[in-house]
Amino acid sequence: AVQAELNYDDAPSGMLYATTQMPTKKGEMVLVTTLTAAQNRVDTRVDWMLEREKPINGILSFSTLLGKNSDGKLTADVDFNPCDITFGTDRWHISPSRISIAPGDIAVGDFAMTAGRQRIAIDGRVSTDSTSTLDLDLRDVNMIAIFETLDIDKALIGGRATGRFNARGLLSRTPVITCPDLHVDSISYNYCVLGNAEVRADWDNEAQAVMLDADVTGFDKNHSHIYGSITPAKEELDINFDANRVPVGFLKPFMEAFAEDVSGHASGHAHLFGTFKYIDLEGDIYADNFGLKVGFTNTWFYCTDSVKITPGQILINNATVRDVNGNTARLNGRVDHKFFKEPSFDFKVTDAQNFLSYDVNSKLSPDWYGRIYGNGSAFISGKPGVVNINVNMSTAPNSTFTFVLSDREDADEY
Repeated sequence: AVQAELNYDDAPSGMLYATTQMPTKKGEMVLVTTLTAAQNRVDTRVDWMLEREKPINGILSFSTLLGKNSDGKLTADVDFNPCDITFGTDRWHISPSRISIAPGDIAVGDFAMTAGRQRIAIDGRVSTDSTSTLDLDLRDVNMIAIFETLDIDKALIGGRATGRFNARGLLSRTPVITCPDLHVDSISYNYCVLGNAEVRADWDNEAQAVMLDADVTGFDKNHSHIYGSITPAKEELDINFDANRVPVGFLKPFMEAFAEDVSGHASGHAHLFGTFKYIDLEGDIYADNFGLKVGFTNTWFYCTDSVKITPGQILINNATVRDVNGNTARLNGRVDHKFFKEPSFDFKVTDAQNFLSYDVNSKLSPDWYGRIYGNGSAFISGKPGVVNINVNMSTAPNSTFTFVLSDREDADEY
């Protein structure tokens, strides 16, 4: 809907009111714009709201004074008024600032947004001149909120980022954008904290991508290397990990079809690639005391062995697994998936000796509970919501199990 009013008196003025609703990649957006104009001045207010779980909404308010330079070409001074925008869980305040626009030149004067301790500031010039620079300063910016709000749920990178991006010649054919010293406290991937990172970021004009190179210092002082690229326009990423005893919690979203939790450390090379929506992983990982909790049996299994990851598949070959008491079994299995969607799994546990196979108390399962140690083998396959278990085991000493029948039901109902 559009509504306009024009006044043709001695001092011509006008008003424009427009509202619309449109689909976007991030959800349905409602946009309301109000403009009032008089004597070369235009006052603008833009209200928008994205209808989604992680909100993106707010108000932009600014006044534009139009003029002409000595060559008679149009210029504009844009003064931003104090206003607020919501990005996920953070409410950002925009401070008063000015942007001056002339042909081939844009000057940004102290544009700043703050949310608590977080601060994003922009200052400098944008032009075809390669000597003009524009600086973007980040201070303690919470990265996980950005990834969550943008729904990049398969590559959730977190941490508190501080550093300066420098841009030169942004209006030329060969712009240069670099950040030689971005520091990220408690950098995380999929909510698993890996350590503290020193990151170099550069813009690749040919690839139209941000190139990343990071040294991550773990909490045990081991160093891991993360490098690769993110292509914003195509929503693509290509990231390599040379890991040295990093926590394996970042694998949890990829294994949630059959594992309630994971623990331990991993070393080796992994390659994460794809789009923000369809992502895959490949690599050869050495798992050190890798722990996996199976939710429906409430048991933890541990192993120190190699894991082969190929696109669409995670393969475990003849690994020795231990229960919480150190008793062992042999594990072979695979997980198949389509970009970590539609997963299915097939595991074979053999040569189990006094192996803790079931450990559920009455609070977790009032009708079926107990602690069962087994000798033999078990075969587990399925997909989320459907689990098939075939057991060929004999109970070992110290096993207990309780099956409760209420006084209102008969055994043949089970």
